[in-house]
Amino acid sequence: WYQRRVRGLRPVMQVCLLLSLVLLSVQAISPQSDSLCFYGGELILDELSTIRDWQCAFGNIRVSSFVKEGSVVCRYPVLRSQKVQVTVYAGSERYDLGVYPVQNCVKVSSSEGCPGDYPEVTLELENIQAAQNEYFCVWNGASIEVSAEEKTISCSVPYNLATPEWELVLKTRDRRGYIGESSVLIRYKYLECPDQIPIILSAPQTSSPWTQDIRLSTSVNQLTRDVDSVPWCKFNFSTNLIHTEEGSFVGDEMVCPMIVLPPGKALLQVSRDGRTWSEPQVLEIQSGIVDFSPKSVCFRTPGQIVTLVADSPLDPELQYICYFGSLRAIAQVAPDLSSLQCDTPPQIRSGRLALLIHDTKQNHAATFSIGEITSNC
Repeated sequence: WYQRRVRGLRPVMQVCLLLSLVLLSVQAISPQSDSLCFYGGELILDELSTIRDWQCAFGNIRVSSFVKEGSVVCRYPVLRSQKVQVTVYAGSERYDLGVYPVQNCVKVSSSEGCPGDYPEVTLELENIQAAQNEYFCVWNGASIEVSAEEKTISCSVPYNLATPEWELVLKTRDRRGYIGESSVLIRYKYLECPDQIPIILSAPQTSSPWTQDIRLSTSVNQLTRDVDSVPWCKFNFSTNLIHTEEGSFVGDEMVCPMIVLPPGKALLQVSRDGRTWSEPQVLEIQSGIVDFSPKSVCFRTPGQIVTLVADSPLDPELQYICYFGSLRAIAQVAPDLSSLQCDTPPQIRSGRLALLIHDTKQNHAATFSIGEITSNC
């Protein structure tokens, strides 16, 4: 019937009728979106028969459709390309919907802040299905795994004094294992907040290895600090020995707990937020031994004891070991914590006397040269 009706029309009318039928076939598919999201989502196609077994192709990725609220829906995975050819087909029936741009589909919310504010960037996804993916906040190339609470992701802004700007990219992986990334979502710059950086006004210039804490006078006092604030202390002896410890306040003084440091110069810095640090204060780590006696012993005489006099009360929780050259002896702490006593090994001849101090709890140890010991036999 159709062929007979077409043959009976003029050629111009035949062409118009065929074009109209083609346009109707294309217009029969009405996608509800003209773009795709890089983290995956759903492409809803109206006006398609819901009894057909439709398939969708997103580039070279094919997925089956399903019906939701009277429309054909194709759920696509994570996409890596910036543009994707979309095709819909069922059996021999095929529709090319064209090239779809792949977009971030992320609403970005942030606020300016100081390093000590620990600011966050909030990302809101467009569809709830994508919340099932794994997500990573990528700051300047470094990935941090995060979770998507419903459609919201929080990315904590990292801090490094040498980095003036932080670029955020959102990376995701879906259940199929497809991995994709957004373009740069935000370029974050911290505010300059010099008032958050404390100043060390006065501090000890020297310290003994068994000193338990150091008291400092800083620009942070009871009037300028928060009641619940906790200061931080950092001891930097070398690139291989950097120790950060939580401090405390006693009145207007900041108290930094000490660790056993090797002899020499250490740099002490303090912070209100654990991110921005004061100018370093040089701290000379000394042996803490002001004298020892006797300085000459006879190895033939058993039971000789060398006493090491300390400049301040010793910490009985530490372990002390005397070295007579290569020979070692466990030191005993005097009851009044004023000195150490070491039994001389029977093989002693002469050589250097050294003291090893070991903090077994934190596994820090240091050795200090005390002086020369000779034989008087």
